[in-house]
Amino acid sequence: MKYQHSNLNASNCITIIFSEKLETQSAARNRAISFIKEFINYGYSTILISGDSNDYILFEHSQFTHLKVNLPSSKISTFFKRGLIESKNCFQLLKLSNSINSSVLLISIPSMFLLLLSFIANKPKHSIIDIRDLSWEYLSEQSLSTKLIKQLFRIIAKFNLYKFKIISVTNPHEYDYIHSSFKNKCIVKIPNGVTEGAFKLLTYVTTNNTSKKTITYVGNIGLAQDLTTLLYAAQKLPQYYFNIVGDGTDMPRIRELSSQLNLTNIKLWGRQNFDQLIPIYSNSDILYAQLTSAYDGAMPSKLYEYLATGKFILFGGKGVAASTLAKFNHTKTIDSQNIEMLVTTIFNLLSDSQSTYLINRINHENRNFIENNFIREKTVKDLFKFL
Repeated sequence: MKYQHSNLNASNCITIIFSEKLETQSAARNRAISFIKEFINYGYSTILISGDSNDYILFEHSQFTHLKVNLPSSKISTFFKRGLIESKNCFQLLKLSNSINSSVLLISIPSMFLLLLSFIANKPKHSIIDIRDLSWEYLSEQSLSTKLIKQLFRIIAKFNLYKFKIISVTNPHEYDYIHSSFKNKCIVKIPNGVTEGAFKLLTYVTTNNTSKKTITYVGNIGLAQDLTTLLYAAQKLPQYYFNIVGDGTDMPRIRELSSQLNLTNIKLWGRQNFDQLIPIYSNSDILYAQLTSAYDGAMPSKLYEYLATGKFILFGGKGVAASTLAKFNHTKTIDSQNIEMLVTTIFNLLSDSQSTYLINRINHENRNFIENNFIREKTVKDLFKFL
C-alpha cells in the first residue's frame, strides 16, 4: 500500500532517509534540515524518514512530513551486536520508503548498513546517495575474519552505489574514493558546515574574560576521538581547566577514567542544547579535537563550528581534517593520541603571556571564510543542478 499525503504527488515529491535519531545527532540533524528547507524552496513536497521518537518535532511546514520510526539504539561498542541492530533498523526504514510514491529518493549515510541494504529500496528516476562518511573503510583488518568482512562490504557497497544516479560527498577524500571507481557517475560535493541559524549564534562567541585558562572539547564521544588523551593531559596540567561537552558510546569509559584519575579540573557536561554552547565557547581559550589514525579520511562537521567561533583550534590527527585546518589561521595540528605532545603544546600556548594574548582573540578571517563557503543552506544548492 502506497503512503499518501494530501500536499504531494509523485512528480514533485522527495523522500529522504536518515537512520540516526536526529534529536540527539546534531551534525545529521543540521544536514537534514538544510536538505529539507532547500527542497521545499525548490517546490518539492518532502518526506523525511528517520529513527526518531514520535513526540520529536524537527521542522514544521505544510510541505513537510516526518515519518518517525522509534528505533532501538545501536550505539554499543561491540561491532557485531551493533551491526545486527543497525541492519534491522535500516531494513525497517528502507521498507517504509517503498510505501511512498516519490520522484526523488535521497539516502544519507554514514551508516554502512543503510548503503549495504539500499538495494531493498525502490529507486525512482532521481536517486541520490549522500555519503557523509566512508564508514566501511574504518573496519579493522587485524584479523582474517574482519579483513574478509571489510572486503565483502566493499564489494556490496560498490554494487549498490552503482544503482544511484547521483552520489554526493562531503570532502575531497570521499570524492577521490568514489571517482576512482565511478568515473562516469554524477558526483557532487556538498561539504559539511554550519547552518545559517547556528552561524548567527556563533558570532556571539567572545574572548575568554574569566581568569580560568580553559581547553574545551565539544562533539561526539566515541572511540574515533579517544578522549582519554585529553584526560591524561588534564592530569598533568592541574593549573588549567578542561571541558568535555557531548555524549557517545565511549562516554562510560571517559567518566570511569576521569573518576579513577580523580580529576578536579575537568567538567563532563554531557549533551547540551546549541544555545548553551555559546557561553562555554566564550569561556574557552582553546578548542580541542582529535581523530585516531583509523579515521584520517573523516572531516568532522564540528570543526567548521569551531572555525565559526573564531577561537584557537588545537587538533590531534592527520588526513583530511588536518589538511583542511591547515588552510586556516589560528589553528595548530599535532600527532593524535600523543599525550606528551598535547601537554607540551597546551603549556606553551597558555603559560607565556604573549602566546596567550595571541590565541585569546577572535579570528574574524576564519569566521568570514565559513560564512562565505560553508553555510549548509548555500552548499546544498549545488545538488539541484542535477535534478
